Amino acid sequence: MRVIGFLLLLSLSACDYIASFIGAKEKPIARVFDKELLPSDLINIVPKGTSKNDSIEIVKAYVENWVKQEVILKQAIDNANLDQAVIELQLANYKNSLVIYAYEEQLVAQKLDTTVSEKELLNFYNNNKDNFELKKSIVKASFIKLPKNAVQLTLVKKWFNSARPRDKADLETYCMQFASDYLFADTAWQYLDDLQSKIPLGKFSEDAILQKGKRLEFADANFIYLVFIKDFMYREETSPMSFEIDNIRNSIINKRKLVLINSMEQGVYQKAIAEKDIEINLDEK
Repeated sequence: MRVIGFLLLLSLSACDYIASFIGAKEKPIARVFDKELLPSDLINIVPKGTSKNDSIEIVKAYVENWVKQEVILKQAIDNANLDQAVIELQLANYKNSLVIYAYEEQLVAQKLDTTVSEKELLNFYNNNKDNFELKKSIVKASFIKLPKNAVQLTLVKKWFNSARPRDKADLETYCMQFASDYLFADTAWQYLDDLQSKIPLGKFSEDAILQKGKRLEFADANFIYLVFIKDFMYREETSPMSFEIDNIRNSIINKRKLVLINSMEQGVYQKAIAEKDIEINLDEK
């Protein structure tokens, strides 16, 4: 094996370098046995807008992978007991699958209706509740993470425990300036695990945390934490619809996609039969 040296000009990005060879007699970038990799083979490797340094790294990685693959391929061809007819059939089937898939994706992009009404969402949820069992506990919760030397801490606690809109607005303004982290999301469900990834709740048992209206105040070496658990649901309970909206919408759209593709397949098949473009000759014995 011999790899021909390849240096990109410092004044050009990889794309410019590659493009500069088009229309000229190309010098191979790399050679493995009797196969050569030409600059024109790399035209679509680097996305538009990629920086010079990133382009160079992408091209280098591609060349290295190509070289390794060709070496292994040569080893396989020379030493494996291959049925060439089977290989050719598999390649043809794979190519056919890629072409059909590309057409289906274009068809979906052009014709699939992705609008899902509230009624459709509700009907799907009600008809498939058995499929919406929670795998993990969820909560509606808010929290604030404050430095231990935070100013106006007494006032912050008062605001955090208040339901008055003015106090909530003042609290958010304060947190934007002084809090290390905060989340006011007691109207939206989230996994308890996600909440625990933001604040150290490991010292509390799940049962101690999962209580409606539960308020926690604790500290570690550097921070003070205020937590409010507005609501919760245990794992294995039926997940609330609001928590599953994206999954429901995706399921409905995917079902439409399958129907659209199946309809296309049946349509073109029946059309080919009607126009006598299909002929099957099987000798019966």
